[in-house]
Amino acid sequence: MRQFLRAAEANQEFTHFATPEENAYIEAFHSILETEVVQRFELDSYYGAKLSIDSYMDFYNNRRLHGGIDFMTPQQKWDEYELSEKTNFITSGEADRAMLESNPAGIT
Repeated sequence: MRQFLRAAEANQEFTHFATPEENAYIEAFHSILETEVVQRFELDSYYGAKLSIDSYMDFYNNRRLHGGIDFMTPQQKWDEYELSEKTNFITSGEADRAMLESNPAGIT
């Protein structure tokens, strides 16, 4: 795992032992998953559990509204973020282009 993370240039973060408050987002997700799936359905096999959780993940990301993100789905929030990033990139690219047009030699 560490080798994969290094290759992906990802930083691994550890929390202190027995301090779930340091990892509140995943703890909240685990609580929601337990309440909405594990306690509601009888998961009698690994395969059945996988199907139930996969189905729930689709619901959670694409149809369940989340109060913490303005009653949007995570997918809607991600799409909004990607659109703003593209807009920012285009806007900064246009600014660079305008600067080069007004100063083609790049002299400052």
